[in-house]
Amino acid sequence: MIRALVIVISVVFFIDATTADNKSEVKPLRFIQAVEIPLDAKQEGIQIGGLSSLYYDHELGLLAAITDDKGRLGGPVIHQFKMALSADELTIEPAGLTRLSDADGTALFPDEIIDAEAFDKLANGHWLVSSEGIDVENYFSLPMLYEFTQDGKLVRRIEVPTKFLPKQADLPNHGIRPNDAFESLSITPDDEHIYLVIEKALIQDGGVSEPQQTSVTRIVHKQRTAEGYEYVAEYPYILSALPNPDDADEVAGVLSISDIIAVAENQLLVVEKSFLTKPSIRNTVRVYLTHINEDTTNVQDIAALEGVAYVATEKQLWADLDDYADSDNFPKLDNVEGMIVGPTLTNGHQTLLFITDNNFSGRQKTLIYAFEIIKPL
Repeated sequence: MIRALVIVISVVFFIDATTADNKSEVKPLRFIQAVEIPLDAKQEGIQIGGLSSLYYDHELGLLAAITDDKGRLGGPVIHQFKMALSADELTIEPAGLTRLSDADGTALFPDEIIDAEAFDKLANGHWLVSSEGIDVENYFSLPMLYEFTQDGKLVRRIEVPTKFLPKQADLPNHGIRPNDAFESLSITPDDEHIYLVIEKALIQDGGVSEPQQTSVTRIVHKQRTAEGYEYVAEYPYILSALPNPDDADEVAGVLSISDIIAVAENQLLVVEKSFLTKPSIRNTVRVYLTHINEDTTNVQDIAALEGVAYVATEKQLWADLDDYADSDNFPKLDNVEGMIVGPTLTNGHQTLLFITDNNFSGRQKTLIYAFEIIKPL
């Protein structure tokens, strides 16, 4: 089974064609390889799938991925993989898993349903996990943050502000949309700041992105104090309009934020992914570099953003993964839900990894894409 996980794909270099003024521009990323984890792959009897977020341990060379399995297939768990990445080769081997449990080691499911969508490691070595909650027949749980020990035992639950909670009886048009809560979280390299992003607009903040229509979501900022991490701010982030990469007369689908990397206190990489159903079924993945500036509005005390004046975070397109779609052996873009900075190559360049969530379905794939970062942030 381990050999089946190691799929080597040839290296392709990407350099833009020379422009009319004889200048050439190097794309920010160079595709190295992609690995597919088969649908039937397992660790300790638990299916490897539904992988929604990545963490890379630079000291141990281990890649970790959390699953959004709600518990019905054996989760929630964190899968670990031994990873080796060079300028022209990526290998992945299963290296065990961590079961997320109650403080005494008993299973959380079915008494508590965790829809784990993002995780990162705190300064104390504990896992911080975000659950976006779930609202389907016979299953309901509120969005929540959890702290677990490194071996997966629950330390505490961290409630999120009321404005994010669904099903508030006194605020019917309020809170997260179903399955669209804390999809992303990231801790800054100095461990001083935590950022969380709402996947789509809160109901009270307006509509979702449509063709030629942007939307707004919130970046939540928590800062480290002597007592822990405290909510200090929320910043508006403008999601792009639903993309139309084929320049079609009619386009339909959904757009959301699937992951972030906190590069610094005021700088984030943000993945905007879309699932398009018209004119054809396809995915797009675009990475934006986002800055929180001095004039960015702190909307923490603003209950609803619709109709309110504010200054959103600054953002610019940094990488469009469609730019690599025509390369030899580059897998068709799937449901990208995780992104992390990987190991540093021998030339000193950092790497960037993406992972897709197959939703435990044969119609989608679990893929890990590896890129060399050519353009420093």
